[in-house]
Amino acid sequence: MGRAPCCEKVGIKKGRWTAEEDEILTEYIQSNLFRRLIAKD
Repeated sequence: MGRAPCCEKVGIKKGRWTAEEDEILTEYIQSNLFRRLIAKD
């Protein structure tokens, strides 16, 4: 018997990223990082 996991850890995946998750992150970075770099003066 052990303690129940903290509410923050419920539903968190462990291990390597899937190809789908990697693609989602790549698209997000490409679409948002460029805009952020241009906005700075």
